[in-house]
Amino acid sequence: MNKVIGGILGIYAFAVVLFMGLWKGVPIEEVFTRAIIALFLGFLIGWLIFGNIGIGVLGAFSKSEQEEKNGEGKEKKG
Repeated sequence: MNKVIGGILGIYAFAVVLFMGLWKGVPIEEVFTRAIIALFLGFLIGWLIFGNIGIGVLGAFSKSEQEEKNGEGKEKKG
C-alpha cells in the first residue's frame, strides 16, 4: 500500500509540474527534467510518509499516548 500511495503522489507531482511548466511557457526540456524530478521526489516523500518509516513513527507515537492515558486513569482510580 505504501508504494501505491507514493506512486500516486509522484504521478500527481509529475502532472502538475508538466502542466504548469507548459502553461507558463517554460522550454520543454526543462519541463520534462523538472517533471521527472518531481515524480521521483513525490514517490519518495509518499513512501517515507505513508511507508514503513512513517507508519512506525505514528505507531510509536500513538502507543506512547495510549500508555500515558492508561497511566493517568490508573492514578486517578487508585
